[in-house]
Amino acid sequence: MARRDVFVDTSGLYALVDRNDSHHVAAREVVGPVVRTGRRLIVTDYVVSETVTLAKASGGSHVAIRVLDLIEQNAGIRLEWSARSASTR
Repeated sequence: MARRDVFVDTSGLYALVDRNDSHHVAAREVVGPVVRTGRRLIVTDYVVSETVTLAKASGGSHVAIRVLDLIEQNAGIRLEWSARSASTR
């Protein structure tokens, strides 16, 4: 069976990080088996930007930092860039 990574949108990523989010438990229950089977969560730079903005507005800077830390420190998350920057064209 082919390994299928899972795309995570803004609401899913935010729910994973914010323990006070009403979908936090559900997000962890969905993501747990995905990661345990060796698959990765895929997020785009836009999703990261939206999630950090939402986290800062909803929970403060400490929650926004948790989002960035989660992405940076977790080998189970792959960041995909949506567009090339002007400097790489």
